[in-house]
Amino acid sequence: MTGDENAIEKLRNKELDEDDEALYGDIDTSALPDWWRNAIDEFEEAGLGPYRPPRLADGSYKHEVVEDIEASYDVTIEFVGIGVSYGDDWTIRVDGESIAPVGHKRTADGFSVFKIGEQEFRKLVETHVADEAH
Repeated sequence: MTGDENAIEKLRNKELDEDDEALYGDIDTSALPDWWRNAIDEFEEAGLGPYRPPRLADGSYKHEVVEDIEASYDVTIEFVGIGVSYGDDWTIRVDGESIAPVGHKRTADGFSVFKIGEQEFRKLVETHVADEAH
């Protein structure tokens, strides 16, 4: 397991209600992906609680799944919520094209959960990419 994978696995197993010090206290944050370290810094600078990455409905980290699918299909994926209110659906975009709405909520622990599981999300993007190829 690489340092990056080890740090992520440690964080994945921590309690969601742990405070800043407990959450990242024993983690080498330099081993985390750039996007994660940048988010930690932004949250600290803004005086927010500990950064917790957005997840899919099955607990998968959204960024990891998106990066994997983008690399597999050479596409750009975005989860977009423009002008939305709490509880409104967001939109999944592939290469700038809206392909589906997706439910979104923010948990009491302060992280986003998108109401789609990893396998359903993968299938949605794969179907879109296949349809675009025809």
